[in-house]
Amino acid sequence: MRIPTQLLVASLAGALALLLGSASQAATAVSVFRGAVFIESTGAPVGTQVEALVGANLCAQSKTVPSPVDTGFGSIYSLVVPSANEKPGCGTEGAKVTFRVNGRTANGSSEWHASQQSDATARIPVPDYQTFDLVVGPPVFALAGFVKGANPPPNSRIQAFVGNTECGSGEILPKDPQGDAWYRIVVKSDAATKGCAAAGSDIRLLINGQAVAERITADATLRQVDVTLPLRSPGTPPPQASRTHWHPATLVLAGLVSALMIAVAAALFMRLRQHDSV
Repeated sequence: MRIPTQLLVASLAGALALLLGSASQAATAVSVFRGAVFIESTGAPVGTQVEALVGANLCAQSKTVPSPVDTGFGSIYSLVVPSANEKPGCGTEGAKVTFRVNGRTANGSSEWHASQQSDATARIPVPDYQTFDLVVGPPVFALAGFVKGANPPPNSRIQAFVGNTECGSGEILPKDPQGDAWYRIVVKSDAATKGCAAAGSDIRLLINGQAVAERITADATLRQVDVTLPLRSPGTPPPQASRTHWHPATLVLAGLVSALMIAVAAALFMRLRQHDSV
């Protein structure tokens, strides 16, 4: 799967920040968590306070930073949770880790596992990390990915429907250097808007009113799904309203009924004329 250039740049920047933050803990075991943050079905703003707890013990805290321009869901967080050896009461293998966002408990929990050094030859160890998206409030189903086929212009509108209910709208971002457009959209859950997405729901995406080819199932907080916008044949006229075609027998019957109504109306008119003359 090709990764957008901007996402690579942002990931490298995030890795550098992670290096600086974890270098002093290189000799000890840590568990690193990173991901998107959503508050009430919206991406959290930059500077949102995020905390990691093991039991009632506060083990790590940081503020969110700008997310990669290509995903663009508000901001992302990164937390380095130390082991109990480094900070009493904190990480042990398999320990439950919960999170708070601006003092509010986030949905779900993860587990503490000692992060492995991603490059054994590195002079400064770089720990790997767990992706764990944080959600405060109703669940969300955020989607992002490339748009293949008919490449829509930037700022085109994208909508998400579950059945006939519109559950989110987003935008098409500028094309990457390879010429592909990138979209992003947050799809609300049924808990936020009645009739919207639940786990396993089918989500329909429309770009500028045209449906994409893929069938998408709601099954994760945030995932990359590349979509295809079918090409329209050159010179294809826009769809027109359908016309009703009547059966010939129906037309004959309608004509007879109309003639009968005219005859009855004429007879009544003549009787009224005669009555007036008397």
